[in-house]
Amino acid sequence: MRADLGIHTCIQQRPNFISGAFCQVSPEHVVRRIIASGRITAVDRDCLLQAALGETPLSAELTEHVTRLFDRLRMGLLKVVD
Repeated sequence: MRADLGIHTCIQQRPNFISGAFCQVSPEHVVRRIIASGRITAVDRDCLLQAALGETPLSAELTEHVTRLFDRLRMGLLKVVD
């Protein structure tokens, strides 16, 4: 994912990602792993998008963490890997 893409652009580019494999871990775990490693994978991105688009709203704390991840991505502080 390019650093300048937002969540809505990702959804438009991959409209059927939710129908694929779904995330086996909590979004909180994914966020902690991304922050600890400094790397984000396509699977991590899909897990976060799946959580954001799910029926249960994200908590304020998790929303803040995801926003910080996107900020880090835009600043080049996260490495995008596959």
